[in-house]
Amino acid sequence: MEMNRIKLKLNEKQTLSIVQKYDDENGDLLCNEMALIDASGVNDPIPYDPYLDDFMGALQRIIRGALK
Repeated sequence: MEMNRIKLKLNEKQTLSIVQKYDDENGDLLCNEMALIDASGVNDPIPYDPYLDDFMGALQRIIRGALK
């Protein structure tokens, strides 16, 4: 499985991970996920559709989780 991954450090303890996973055979997009990573590992990845509204909604949920 091929992936595009972006990691953004939010603060000293938390990182935002944005991942796109692709099929190896035909290159089709399989899924988009966003997750908060902290000392305990990856916290509840949030899937989103490849549209700006869905991306922004997932990002908003991640940021709210990071501020708790």
